[in-house]
Amino acid sequence: MTGPPGDATVPTAGDGDRTVNAGSDSMEGLGPWRLRRPPATEDLLQIRWMADGPAPRLVFRGELDLDGVGVAGLALSEAAAAAGRRPLTLDLRQLEFCDSSGLHLLLMTTRRARTDGRRMAIVPGEAVVRLMRLTGTESEFEIAQG
Repeated sequence: MTGPPGDATVPTAGDGDRTVNAGSDSMEGLGPWRLRRPPATEDLLQIRWMADGPAPRLVFRGELDLDGVGVAGLALSEAAAAAGRRPLTLDLRQLEFCDSSGLHLLLMTTRRARTDGRRMAIVPGEAVVRLMRLTGTESEFEIAQG
């Protein structure tokens, strides 16, 4: 990834990847969003936009924690705008870790979708299921099968 931490890499048609600031209004393409902190050699969080099939989805991989909620929030906002009235699915099966800040972001995003009259479902992985059970928040989410 090039650019300062917090930037997002957005693929564009025909010219490869380009880096845009996380606050950019550009909607040329969606994702992938990545978070990497030096001296790490791997992304701590990767989020891919998948528009194939009847419902678009965001696929999360890595760690959704305090460091990653900013980039995840950006990805969720852009994906919700791109999905429009179509249901949006968050595939969380590849998350290795999710802390309370990640769960809070998922809860707020789910509640916002309901308030806006949109459907949003999650496909939780082991890390998210464990956290939902510990906090008693399972009923807050629409759970989808992978």
